[in-house]
Amino acid sequence: MPKKESELAREQRAERIQAAIAELQAQKSELEASGVVAPPGCYVARYQAKGQKHRYWYYQLKAQTAIFPKTKSENEYSRFQPERKSRKSSTHRWSESCSEKSAN
Repeated sequence: MPKKESELAREQRAERIQAAIAELQAQKSELEASGVVAPPGCYVARYQAKGQKHRYWYYQLKAQTAIFPKTKSENEYSRFQPERKSRKSSTHRWSESCSEKSAN
């Protein structure tokens, strides 16, 4: 039979949860202010590709609607944005391409 949680333990747990929520909200605000958050409907997909000598991770930014400009056409858009660079540099580039389209 499980023990009942005391009132003091319940209050302490509630305080810890509230503190964790406040910390997460602060981190979310910092990320949004830095401009590296993709617009709603975008996410990063990660694939493992096999090369001739080794395997590597391939990252692709995906959107629910076509928002990424295609390289060969000015008026066409795609739902996918491939990226093979490191995560740090690709996050910045992706955020720029997403924000340009979402601003229009």
